[in-house]
Amino acid sequence: MARVDQQKDRKFISSLARGLSILESFDQAQPSMGIADLAKKTGLSMSTTYRLVYTLRSLGYIIPDSHDSKYTLGPKVLSLGYAVLSSLELREIARPYLLRLSHLAKETVNLAVLDEWKLIYVDRLKTQQIINIKFRYL
Repeated sequence: MARVDQQKDRKFISSLARGLSILESFDQAQPSMGIADLAKKTGLSMSTTYRLVYTLRSLGYIIPDSHDSKYTLGPKVLSLGYAVLSSLELREIARPYLLRLSHLAKETVNLAVLDEWKLIYVDRLKTQQIINIKFRYL
């Protein structure tokens, strides 16, 4: 679906979009952030960010980190990703090709899908190579 013009589309719920922007702010480079970090990264006001974090924390999507009033994604976020992955037959269809590629290349192979400008890794076949790169999976 194409991006909507948020200012003109009456069906677009901007508060939901702002809440999702909080969740999308966490990444491998910044897995733990405080309110000020999240406000800066999302461009939202501190008060809006605080209320969104409070709501997301109440629902279990983010949890307090053990460091200085910071937060991290909670396990409940995984349920969203698992619902998507379990409905995809992509892993089953791709598995024979990944096995063959891994065998031919004698290397670890990864299966990823492109989500806008991000890669989401959905499967991996490791080899017994000495050097191994670790990815975070959805």
